[in-house]
Amino acid sequence: MRVRIGAVAGLVALTGTVAACGTEQGPGAVAASPTTSASPTPTAVATAAPAETPGPESSLPSVPPASADDASTWHGISMRLPEGWKLRGVNATNAEVLPPGRDKSGGPALNIKQLLEPYERTDWPAKRLNEKDGWVPGDPAHCMAPGSTDSDLADVAGSKLVSKSSTRRIGGPRLDYREWEVPCKNGKRFTVKVWLAAPEKVVFYTLAADPKHSTAYDEIVGSADLSRQRQPR
Repeated sequence: MRVRIGAVAGLVALTGTVAACGTEQGPGAVAASPTTSASPTPTAVATAAPAETPGPESSLPSVPPASADDASTWHGISMRLPEGWKLRGVNATNAEVLPPGRDKSGGPALNIKQLLEPYERTDWPAKRLNEKDGWVPGDPAHCMAPGSTDSDLADVAGSKLVSKSSTRRIGGPRLDYREWEVPCKNGKRFTVKVWLAAPEKVVFYTLAADPKHSTAYDEIVGSADLSRQRQPR
């Protein structure tokens, strides 16, 4: 792993709102003033279609970008890791960052995925980023809550998109952030977090976010430098 020291950069967040069901709400329909005529029957009221608004402010902290003296790198993607976290490649298009004391994939690990060409917003999670069950990476949808087994399934119908935002670090990529709360049929619950850098074709995600690692997730993603990434062959 290469290490480098970079200048401190801020984050510029784009703000807005999100409904818990995972659908965007615009500023509302705007009604035109009704007109009248000689006839006692009033004319129809014209209503404008609702406009989209950006998501709420991201929780990403203001952290300096990773650079040669303090970065861990995979496929040219550099990021600063908190103490005890480990970066390792999984295959040609995927890597994972493991929290302290964990050597097993999955669970609270932060995953990194390079989206293959041609990329037309059809790969998971981009195609279903705004859907209430857009977190589902495959079928069947397993329960990712701690203590669950491979036979435990998620209650996909009960999934909720609870957070939606966009963030751009100065000089860095725009990141579309989504967070889902998901119940399981065994009564457990888990949280899925996704950060998508669409133009750079990179997604960071955790399918079983651990609340105690929330700051670490944000710091790793917020420090990522995607400008020198190498696409998989």
